[in-house]
Amino acid sequence: MGFAHYFRYSAPYLVRHSVRFPIPYATFIACLMLVGAICLVDAQAQNRYVKTFTESVNTFSDREGADRSRPYANNLNNLWLIKPSNPLGTRAIVLRFDSINTQRGRDVVRIFAGESLDSMSLRATISGANPPSAILVTGSAVTVQFITDASIAGETRRDSLTGWTMTYYAFTNIYTSAEDIVRDREGATRQNSYLPNLDALWLIRPPNARQMLLQFDSLNLEDEYDYVSIIAGIEEPRIVGQFTGSSLPPKVSVNDSLVVVRFRTDRSNSGDDERFPSGWTLRYVSSSRATVIRPETGYLNFGEVSLGGESAVQVLRLSGSSFLDDITIIAPEGFRIASSPMDVFRDTIRITVPKGSTQISRGQVFIRFNPKTPGYFFDYLTIRSGNAEEFVELEALSKPFVFWESTGGPFSGQINALGIAPGNVLLAGTRSGIYRSNSNGAVWLSSNIGLNARGAQRISNITIGQGLDTIVYVNTEAGIYASADTGKTWRALPKTGLSADASIYAVVQYGGRLLAGTSEGLYRYDLSRRRWDRSMQGFSSNGIEIRSLAVHDSVIVAGTLDHGVFISMDSATTWKPMNGMNNRAIPKEGFAVSGFTSVRGNLFAIVDSVYEEDEEEYVDYSRVYHTKDNGIIWQIEDLDQINDQGWWQIYSVALVNDVLCLGTDNGVARRRFSDTAATVWNFPRDPAATGLTESTAYRLVSNGSTLYAGTLGGVFRSGNQGLTWQSVNTGLTATRPVAMTSVRGTVLAGTEGSGIFRSADNGATWQQANNGLKGVFIGGFATQGNTLYAGVYNDRTPGWANNGVFRSLDNGQSWTLTSPFPRSSTDPRALRLQPDVSVIAAADGTNEQNVLYAGTTLGGENYFYASTTSGLSWRLIELPSVLLEDAPILAIEDAPGTGIYVASYGEGVFWSPNPLVSRPQWTRLLFDNDEEYEYYVRCMVTFDGDLYVGTEAGLRYANAARTRLFALDSVVGENAILSLYVSNGMLYAGVSENGVWRSADGTRWEKVNTGFFPEENPDVYALTSDGVNMYAGLDGNAIHRSSLTQTASSYRTLVGIPDTYTARPGDTISVSIFQSPSFSQLPELALDSMPRLSGVLRFNASLLEPIDDVTRGQSVVINGERLVNFNDTLKSRLQIQMSRDSSLKTFRFRALLGNSVATPLSLTNLTAFETLVLNRRPGLFTLRGLAEAGGTRLFVAESKPIVALAPNPANSAVTVNLKTFESGMTTITVSNVFGQNVKTILNSEIVAGEYDIRAALGDLPQGVYFVSVQTPTQRVVQQMQLIK
Repeated sequence: MGFAHYFRYSAPYLVRHSVRFPIPYATFIACLMLVGAICLVDAQAQNRYVKTFTESVNTFSDREGADRSRPYANNLNNLWLIKPSNPLGTRAIVLRFDSINTQRGRDVVRIFAGESLDSMSLRATISGANPPSAILVTGSAVTVQFITDASIAGETRRDSLTGWTMTYYAFTNIYTSAEDIVRDREGATRQNSYLPNLDALWLIRPPNARQMLLQFDSLNLEDEYDYVSIIAGIEEPRIVGQFTGSSLPPKVSVNDSLVVVRFRTDRSNSGDDERFPSGWTLRYVSSSRATVIRPETGYLNFGEVSLGGESAVQVLRLSGSSFLDDITIIAPEGFRIASSPMDVFRDTIRITVPKGSTQISRGQVFIRFNPKTPGYFFDYLTIRSGNAEEFVELEALSKPFVFWESTGGPFSGQINALGIAPGNVLLAGTRSGIYRSNSNGAVWLSSNIGLNARGAQRISNITIGQGLDTIVYVNTEAGIYASADTGKTWRALPKTGLSADASIYAVVQYGGRLLAGTSEGLYRYDLSRRRWDRSMQGFSSNGIEIRSLAVHDSVIVAGTLDHGVFISMDSATTWKPMNGMNNRAIPKEGFAVSGFTSVRGNLFAIVDSVYEEDEEEYVDYSRVYHTKDNGIIWQIEDLDQINDQGWWQIYSVALVNDVLCLGTDNGVARRRFSDTAATVWNFPRDPAATGLTESTAYRLVSNGSTLYAGTLGGVFRSGNQGLTWQSVNTGLTATRPVAMTSVRGTVLAGTEGSGIFRSADNGATWQQANNGLKGVFIGGFATQGNTLYAGVYNDRTPGWANNGVFRSLDNGQSWTLTSPFPRSSTDPRALRLQPDVSVIAAADGTNEQNVLYAGTTLGGENYFYASTTSGLSWRLIELPSVLLEDAPILAIEDAPGTGIYVASYGEGVFWSPNPLVSRPQWTRLLFDNDEEYEYYVRCMVTFDGDLYVGTEAGLRYANAARTRLFALDSVVGENAILSLYVSNGMLYAGVSENGVWRSADGTRWEKVNTGFFPEENPDVYALTSDGVNMYAGLDGNAIHRSSLTQTASSYRTLVGIPDTYTARPGDTISVSIFQSPSFSQLPELALDSMPRLSGVLRFNASLLEPIDDVTRGQSVVINGERLVNFNDTLKSRLQIQMSRDSSLKTFRFRALLGNSVATPLSLTNLTAFETLVLNRRPGLFTLRGLAEAGGTRLFVAESKPIVALAPNPANSAVTVNLKTFESGMTTITVSNVFGQNVKTILNSEIVAGEYDIRAALGDLPQGVYFVSVQTPTQRVVQQMQLIK
């Protein structure tokens, strides 16, 4: 409201109530005016002002400080005088009633101009309960009178407050022109000072104004003490700007008919900038019409753009009218704009338009999407002129350029085969090829040169040639490969003559003959003809499956499916069955002879009871037989004790010294070989307690007194005939991460057999993170806030007590088991056997609860649990009966609060709107094609509100009604979908034998496999992102990453360190970092302009030490590993060719007699400006010239701790310098000469490394003491003298 009604007098109020009075209305008015005049004269005569106000702005009421919930007094006649003392003068005063509640027509408030109380000065008479519009009174003073009669107070009880409250504004000047200039000193000379202690107001009130634009021409005030405020309106005033100092503010636009300018100063009177006159000048312009801006569309889509690239330019046309200011256009992040396609594109532009014209003006803006970060962009283009604003939606997607690089970890692997080649070279066969170690497993290097065909790196068996034949043979999915250099390089053997349908199970070489056992019988390789011929003479059928082959003394033995054992004494020309007799005979039907071991004249055979289900073969249990007469008589090993403990399958047999060892599905069983009467097998009830943290011992091989075990968790080594074990996986990167996640910058990978690994440095290094985690098979991860959960399955401890959901509050550094699962929804007691947790998921359930779901399997049945207490308790969720079959459950949250999807491997997908009710309703989503393999669900995810399901038959998506699943006609094809992940507005899919694919809309897909090495199309089982990188968990070949800030224009180069460095202890050695000239894609710049490379060189600190102060100063030792920081300039391809030197950096080290025989030379944290720096494999340093006796190394034992005491003799304290090479519980105690323990210095689990531990000795008397250090397997005692 404005001031249009300030001439509203009391008469209209009185007219509405004139029926109350029996006397004529005119007579009543005359009487009332007479009484009022008498009262006014009386009040003025007595000078009874309640208060006189001299401020420019103030608020007062009829009863200052009184309780207004009580009625005001009767028979009042009070006066208030408003007479501002503003030195700039007062031209008008505006009064605004904030509230009023008086008896209408009887208790009135009168407003008089000036101090005169005659009727000519009366400007308004107010009563009742409705505040009037603001009242404008010209002049320098106003008198307010409140008159009450003798009756009740107030008109209505709707408001408990009676009386009134008003606010007044005293204006130095009033401006009514359409445009004008307002100054802090009207008409005065603006010398370099304005008035102190000033509070002045100016009113801008142009006629018919709907909007105003205000701009300061000058501003020079004392900063933070004196300020000018711009206030829009008086009825509902709002401050739109407050300004101080000497910087000119931007224009201020106001959509109102009134503007108040208020200037307040303190006691000083100087401006902030002495170079200019103090004070301010403000220019305004008004319009009777509102500014109109009309973009021709409200939405623009720029599609998909690669990070670092730019989209095509789109044109947005604008029109509008009644502009008071130019148009300002502001682009959101990722977008750039220009007023012409030839101009520079910027974040903000201005378009000049005619001012004040009612004619329609037209313009246009050019827009381009040019992202600097990846992700989905949806924001608004802001178009502004004055106070008018319009918005246009902009949508686009920025796709990071994907180039995968190996992180070089984690160190572990699923070992399918082990062998020892000539020269004590240890070979490990994995799903990602061959790994080779010439240091007794201390360090492994990938050795796949020549294994290039698809499937050639899926190794199932390793065979070492017999006698003079030192060739190594490996079985792969692509056929048989051979190596003549102990596994360094490989070549494929021809498949000529082999049945196309034959699966190769075993290979053996003897007497110049190479034999292959296949699903189509036995084949013999003719070297001269380079072809295979079937060799089945003596077998009852050519189609007998040959599952195993071995050489025993001078005969060749073959194990079959359903036909027992056959032997050949003429180099595989003829065969005859040798299965024993009667109850000692090797069983045939339903049994497979899966392996042989020949030890000291005894031939051991592993015989599996097998059955088939859904075209898959399974082992029910295993038996072990042995013979001393080439199979005439077989003896069966008594394995009842093993079977009673749940050890059902035997994988391998090995003899080390005089101990016979069995590799089983639950650890290694042992018995003394020379004791022929021995029937008792020793086996650990908890294999992890022996150091064998993954107990599936697929392969056992011995080398002297050292025993090696190949497991799902890598290679383990034992120096005491399998009694205790140590993991030896450095450099072995062949694990399968089946689940990955990221929390607070830490990436975690869950594996099959090795537990959890974590990386806090973007994948540069990985550490095993199984502290508190007993199980090493991880089903999945889930997060709620900063809490991380992991599902564990396949636990081998009694009662499967370590199956379940584990919780971590420290980014996976330590884990605790949540509550056990209950027996049923009505029986809260814990299950006797805890089920396998195959998947977990976190969701927002009903009533905004955080819900944790767990899908489990127990005894061939599935169970689905939920927890709303962070795992402190669980409740069983009822599932459809079809989902109770033996198949892992998968669960994923739908949109928050709307339900849950549950699937099984074989029964499809179900959805429930609320699974937490007592009897949830489940809807089955039917597959469109209804093919069998569609129901074998591998993974699910919601993307952009839709459900996507990865199956064995490809990718499917759900309709909006959640009733059907449709196939996606995309290039992803019908390969199995192994993983799904959403990142930065993109849906990523890990595809079997097809790498990684991504899509912005779920229908159009692109392959993003660039950089994968060595396979270009790997199996990708897990995907995640930490906001810096995308991570892909491959089936072997380590975890790969791709930077999310990488652009297609980024330079690339490959650096590395050779694996041929050797030296004797004490020798000096140079280690160089080289740059590959053939791979480098760098600009041809001057050397001093080339990008600089920085990174970290890492190695075992006990084997190499820097010999110069610079390198020593740039390095640090952490947990036994030396980290050397370096920085140097990269070279272009031309610079390398011209200088004939591809080395970038050379270090000088001294070789030491350390705790190992070799160490990888790893490069991590490699960075260079706008350059992707790759390092595909580490270098290697190996000590040479070492003496060994009986298999024992003649220098510092690997697990023997090094202990030093300082000072010794000691006085009041001693520092124990401990260097330990094994992790686990470590105790340091002090005992006296009588062997009594008098002090415990340390009793804790620590990791391998070097420690300085200080202990106070002030409480011990003088004398001789012994400091004992006990590690998990070693004990060291040092004498100490204490002198007081």
